[in-house]
Amino acid sequence: MEAINNTDRLSDPLMRSSPVLSSVDSSEDKPEFKVYKRRWFMLSVVCVLNIANAMIWMTFGPIADKAADFYNVSYDDVNWLSMIFMIVSIPFGLSASWLLDTMGLRASIVFGAWLNFIGSVVRALSGFDFIPPSVRYPLVLTGQGIAASSQPFVMFSPTKLAATWFREEIGRASCRERV
Repeated sequence: MEAINNTDRLSDPLMRSSPVLSSVDSSEDKPEFKVYKRRWFMLSVVCVLNIANAMIWMTFGPIADKAADFYNVSYDDVNWLSMIFMIVSIPFGLSASWLLDTMGLRASIVFGAWLNFIGSVVRALSGFDFIPPSVRYPLVLTGQGIAASSQPFVMFSPTKLAATWFREEIGRASCRERV
């Protein structure tokens, strides 16, 4: 593995919040940006994170009757497991926009992935037998809330990824097709 010097660190889009100008053509005023091959890997990571978050969001819709029986709650309470995503996304959407602009794409993706992971683990704990039945629903609701707070960080990343890592002519189309 090769060492990354300061110049490489500053030119790497993961380490910065904006693209780095690699050269300027004197005949045109359009700048050329350095294009990395690992951008496709990053696009895949963002795509998988979006899929994982959507699966956590929509898990209880198709099995609402079974979930209501398991958690011993009403159908309305089961619907709150999905509604919490829409409620939590409003305040966390503002912080996700700020984090993407100030800390960059990497910080937003990593933070969103960790929140998604922690939320899914807390959610999964509610299904174990050693958890008392009276605590199961609040635990799954807490896990859903943590996973819901990751949604804006994960959902806002494709636009920043397209703007930072892809050329203008293919950036929008590639992210739109894959995410």
